[in-house]
Amino acid sequence: MNAFPLLPDDEPASPPTERTMRGGDPATLGRIDHYDLLCKLGGGGFGVVYLARDSVSGIEVAIKTLHPLLKHNAEEMDLLREKFKLVHGLTHPNIAKALVIHLVRDIDIRDDSARSELKLASGDSVMVMDYAPGVTLSKWRRQFPDGIVPFDLAIELGRQIASALDYAHDEKIVHRDIKPANIMVETLEGGRVRARLLDFGFAAEIRSPMSRVSTEACDTSGTRPYMAPEQWLGRRQDGRADQYALACVLYELLSGEPPFAGVFETGDPMIMMATVKGETPEAIENTDSATNAALLRALAKAPKDRFPSCAAFVDALGGADAALEKLRRAKNQKKADAERAVRVEANRRHRREEKAAAREPQASRGKPRVGKGVGGMARDLGIAYLLSLLMVPLVGFAGIPIRDYLKHNFDFAGRTLNIATGVSIAAICFVPGFVVYVIRKVRAARRGGF
Repeated sequence: MNAFPLLPDDEPASPPTERTMRGGDPATLGRIDHYDLLCKLGGGGFGVVYLARDSVSGIEVAIKTLHPLLKHNAEEMDLLREKFKLVHGLTHPNIAKALVIHLVRDIDIRDDSARSELKLASGDSVMVMDYAPGVTLSKWRRQFPDGIVPFDLAIELGRQIASALDYAHDEKIVHRDIKPANIMVETLEGGRVRARLLDFGFAAEIRSPMSRVSTEACDTSGTRPYMAPEQWLGRRQDGRADQYALACVLYELLSGEPPFAGVFETGDPMIMMATVKGETPEAIENTDSATNAALLRALAKAPKDRFPSCAAFVDALGGADAALEKLRRAKNQKKADAERAVRVEANRRHRREEKAAAREPQASRGKPRVGKGVGGMARDLGIAYLLSLLMVPLVGFAGIPIRDYLKHNFDFAGRTLNIATGVSIAAICFVPGFVVYVIRKVRAARRGGF
């Protein structure tokens, strides 16, 4: 999988240009060990992300620095490495894969801006991850009026994210910081979209030690507008906390802002916590009741009142659209069944007509079957008789005086010979008629009946 990770409050920089990505050594900003720095991808309060090329494999990767308060704390780095071992095994088409936590040894950064942002020294650690083109969900949705994403696109993104989350939850891993800045969206051919979860497990892990080693009050292991009540209270979290955050994200895609947006603008942690714990989000205008009901269930205060899985939530969220689609499919299926029934009946009727025509080839002429057979046989025998009469003089002309022979041979032997001779002559004379009869029958059979 490919994506570059951004931590809380990160915003992507301008997309890398062809020159910086492909221009060769003169275009690189410098080198970190065997990684050639190409350009900046994004950054925030917890670190910066640079596009780099592995000079050994030639593969482009994303390199993210860690905050000094974290990378200089050996105990917290050990905890981060333990977490890395867990998430490194996650393999899903909608999860950006972390490759390695790299220990920096040799640094040669020529660009002054990159040098001041990276602030790297030998012995520091950076995170190396896969990279692919795309933008964060927070930036991608800005292409739509008021940031409101069309329902079908929002549901498609939701299904992909839900699939990734359910997969990770089955592996006993919780993200704990689902938000638009941690979701990469890539536009594919045909207008299709592909979502990838970034910083899987790392954003929350980095926030936790940061809160322990800093003095910021009320810091938590998530991003406030997307945190479930149990996160605010510091209670144990499972996959249902991620489901709550996903519901906040989809609420934002469909309405233009996350739940309780005005409250979070106050910046008062106590007011925020009280609102999240006790208030119910407003229903989204111009949205059907089934969609709002699904959102409110996923945003329930108690984890037990939410859906059993993220996929179940998104399926319910798309219920209205799914119902219309189901009705449309049923209507099309009914029409197809009716057309198929007509075709089947037409084929059956055609086969019946063919069988009837095979049994009664002359039926179309209006003559009964029995009369046809008797009349045809009579005509054939009449022709055979006429040909037989014509054969008698022919036999005489051949030198066989039949009458004289019959007249002078009346003894027993002669009569016997006369009978044999007569039968032979009759058989010879009947052959042409029989041949004609057979030919007529063959021609009748070829015309569709016998």
